[in-house]
Amino acid sequence: PARECLVVEDSEAGIASALAAGRRVLATAACNPPEGSPGHQRQHHAHRVVASLHGLGLADLAALMMEDPA
Repeated sequence: PARECLVVEDSEAGIASALAAGRRVLATAACNPPEGSPGHQRQHHAHRVVASLHGLGLADLAALMMEDPA
């Protein structure tokens, strides 16, 4: 079920696609150029944006899945 799926994305198009499919989205900004720079991806529609996936554990992902997706 969609409610049990977590999509990890870094692009605007990927985030939009995942949201349109009813998925919860975690965006990583690790490779995202600064705002105003060429190639910058707006990620604010994701349920959560993190600077990096480094250090994220199962407990962090489980907590994200328990949050209200609205």
